[in-house]
Amino acid sequence: VVGTDGAVRRALDRVRDGVPARTLTGFMVDTLASEGASFAVAADLAGQSGTIRIADMKFLDFKGLKVVRVLGDFKAPGFNIAGTLTYDNDDNAKAGAQNLGRAAKFASGLAALGTPVPTLQGLDIKAEKTDVQVKFGVDDKQLKDLLVALPGVLGG
Repeated sequence: VVGTDGAVRRALDRVRDGVPARTLTGFMVDTLASEGASFAVAADLAGQSGTIRIADMKFLDFKGLKVVRVLGDFKAPGFNIAGTLTYDNDDNAKAGAQNLGRAAKFASGLAALGTPVPTLQGLDIKAEKTDVQVKFGVDDKQLKDLLVALPGVLGG
């Protein structure tokens, strides 16, 4: 269960009170039922907004982002992601694709400095109307190095 504190509590209350009714939208069911995926994530973000900031610099702006669908597997090179971000209009999708490209360049710079940030192999980001398609792979060893380093980076 993923969501805000209130949403998670409500979901757990429904489970406690009996078998909860399925409230997934069609795109969520389709995404979660995707063949060949080791994992899937689907989120309805309509009405939400968010920005990731680093040192008071707007890093990623999710203006107009409505739907997120992500599929992944653990085939060569180790970890593969294919995702679709759906925005409310074409301009926000183009801006979203540009933001993801900037974030990838930033991550690439961190990787070049020797941080445990993995190199995104075969990165492909493209905006098509209101959708942004994203694909990339991560080397198995680099992913392991990141997971080992995360507790120290997060202060844990």
